[in-house]
This record gives sequence, structure tokens and C-alpha cells, in this order.
Amino acid sequence: MGGKQYREVLRTFGLMRELGIELNVYSFSCVIKSFAGAKAFNQGLKTHGILVKNGLGSSSILRTSLIDLYFKCGNLSLRVEFLKSRRRGMLWRGGAMIAGFAHNRLQMRSVGVYEVDGEGRVVEVKFSCNYYGSSCYSSCGGEKTWAGGSCLCDQDEALLEPDMFQMGDFEQALRSIEWMQQEGFKPDTVTIATVLPVCGTLRALKQGKELHAYAVKNGFFPNVSIATSLMMMYSKCGLLEYSIRVFDKLEVRNVISWTAMIESNIESGCLHEALGVFRLMQLSQHRSDTIAISRMLSVCSGIKALKLGMEIHGQILKREFGAIPFVSAELIKMYGVCGAKNKAKLAFDVVPAKGSMTWTAIIEAYGSGGFYQEAIDLFKQMISNGSSPSHFTFGVVLSICDQAGFADEACKIFNLISRTYKIPATEEHYTTIIGLLSRCGRDEEAQRFIQLRSAVL
Repeated sequence: MGGKQYREVLRTFGLMRELGIELNVYSFSCVIKSFAGAKAFNQGLKTHGILVKNGLGSSSILRTSLIDLYFKCGNLSLRVEFLKSRRRGMLWRGGAMIAGFAHNRLQMRSVGVYEVDGEGRVVEVKFSCNYYGSSCYSSCGGEKTWAGGSCLCDQDEALLEPDMFQMGDFEQALRSIEWMQQEGFKPDTVTIATVLPVCGTLRALKQGKELHAYAVKNGFFPNVSIATSLMMMYSKCGLLEYSIRVFDKLEVRNVISWTAMIESNIESGCLHEALGVFRLMQLSQHRSDTIAISRMLSVCSGIKALKLGMEIHGQILKREFGAIPFVSAELIKMYGVCGAKNKAKLAFDVVPAKGSMTWTAIIEAYGSGGFYQEAIDLFKQMISNGSSPSHFTFGVVLSICDQAGFADEACKIFNLISRTYKIPATEEHYTTIIGLLSRCGRDEEAQRFIQLRSAVL
């Protein structure tokens, strides 16, 4: 029912209306979900009007679906006006808003501090922070959306201005937002576990600690989701010892909590300690999953532990994880970093379906080994095979050109980003090519890219 089946959903929806079949809340919810997946903003807007006409505008399920639709379509200002128009007292599922802000790279909007009054009611949420980051739920070049929670917001009191919700406008995002919690409702475990990673991304330690205290006070422990979120939040805030304390107090551990402890050590730069945690997990009854294996492959890359990487490769083959893109990508990169170019190529060749992530991994593997021209040739082969490079791919290839001094090649590749593949060039892309051209004495060209960057970013 996602984006790929959008037209079929639209056809069925139209047929149901022609036949006079009554559409209920759940019918509309499914339709809106499909439109959100396909980013079909105009159809979603029409459907919004139809459901209001049918007297379903007050449904909390449909309102949450519409929030998700407007976020995924990138229309945050309309989402704000939609929220402002609601009646006081309407129940809202705030997980959609939290995930939506993060999805639009505006995590600054999604963090709050829960304050509880003497009667145990959530009365006010405030947050102001000077940090921001990329999507807090990105993993291996992709994005994973977390489940919604029950954070409730009273928009009649919130200081929300449409100009603050421009996508990517992080300077405006640094302005304080005041959130209000509807009286009589408390954030649940899902909400807390959703907000904590955002605190980590923003290095919002004070807010993270207050959420920790709120979880303890309300008896949310021992909840593994909250514990693992706390571990990651503390490690991102530079307090690995706090992460270790949370982990040590877990009476029951699963592969998720073990992986979070590994990730906490990686985040803190303690790669050998992460290896130690992995060994302890192997001694326990828990088997490492694909996430744990991919993270350990990155540790092997970091400490150039080729032997351990080969051991993990054996586990991958035994458990048939090789077809999973982010696992095979980490494996290929590990071999490249460890100087085993031929093994990297063999690992690449056996991947049955090679997508952008896999191609990017083999290009990066060759580049890290100093085989710059071969890496560029692989990029050209990727394009000739019909695979579409992502902005991550272009970042890797431009970096290789930078290391090799391939200024002409870099200019050609940069032109492909926006002209051929219609991908917005990032700050990283501009910085790389400007630096390369400047070092090659091509100052006029570098200046043109500086002016272009100022115009579009």
C-alpha cells in the first residue's frame, strides 16, 4: 500500500466513491497512508476535504494520518495551520509529529522537557538548544521511521510560526519552541523512547536527563526500548559511563540492548571496548543480528582488524546475511579499509542485487586503498549498468577525486548531481570541489562554485 501501489489505491478509492460505498475512518486512513508514501500532496489535500465533508474531520486517527501526510510531502506550514485550526481538547498522537520533524531535518522542533505538576499531570514542555544534526533515525545511508507515541500538544498555547518551519532552515530552528501537554495525559514509553534519540542527536543532555527522571518516576523501567534509547543518548552526549550504568542495571538483556552498548562505545570512540562487548554478547545466549554484525564490521574497519572481519564474514555466510545491503556494504568497505582489495571485490561480486549502497561501498573500498582511477571506473560502470547514484555516492566519488587531484573529473561528476540525477548538491559536495579546485590553482572556477553555493544553500 506504499508509494509503488499508489495508483492502484487511487483507482480503487475513486471506484468506491462512484459506487456510493460508504467510506469509514479506516478506509480514509489507508488511503491517506498510501498518498503519504507516494508524496501525493494534491490527492491528499483533496482527500482531506472529502473526509471533512463526510463529517470525519474530528477523528484522531485521521488527524494523525494527515499530519504524517503533510510532513512526508514537505508541507510543514500547512501542517501548522492544520494544527492551529483544531478544537481545544482534541486528543493527538504526537509520535507522528516527532518523527515528521526529524524526517524533515528539523529535530529542533521535536524535543521537549516534560514537566509534571503536583497531581501528576503533564502541563508544559519547553526546549531551547544550540545544536542540531541530521536525521536521528538514519542508519546505513537510509532512514527508518520509528513508531508514534502519545505526546499531546495544545497548539492554542504553542508559539508556532510558519516561517520557522522551512525545511533545512536550521538557524530558524534554533529558536525556542514552547510545547504544552494536555492535562490528564502522560507520555507513554513509546513517546519517551522516541524523543530520547532526538535528545542525543541534538546533544540535549539536560532534557535527556529530565526524561530519564520522568521514566524512573513513572515506573517505565525495566523497559528495554527506553534503556537502549538512554544508552545512546548518553553516549552521544559524551557520557559513556552513564550508558554503562544503564546497561549494567538491566536485569534482562536482549540483542537490542547488547547492540546499543556496542554502538555506545563506537559513538564514544572506544572501538576496542566495543569489541569486548561483542565478545561478551557471543558468550551469552544472544546471537548477534544484522545490525550488530554491521556495526562490528565498522569496528573492524576502524581498528583494521582483518582477521576478526573475516570471522564475522564467516558468520554472515553461515546465517545467509550476505544479501542484506547494509551488511554487504559494511563487509566490502571493511575489506577495502584493511587493504584486501581482492576480497572486497569478491564480496561485491557475490551480492545478487547490487543497489546504490553496494556500489558506493565498492567504490569507497577501492578509494580507501588508494586505487583512485579504478574507483572512478567503478563509478562509471555503476552508471552504465543503470544504477542511480545517491548523494552519498557522489560524496564518496568527489572525495576520491579530491584525494587523487582529479579536478576535471570532479567537475564532470558534480554536473551529474543536479543536471542528470536532479539531486540537490550538499554542503559537503560544494566544500569538496571548492577545496580541490583551489589546491589545483583554479581559483576562478572555485569562486564560481562558492557563488553557486551561496545562491542555493
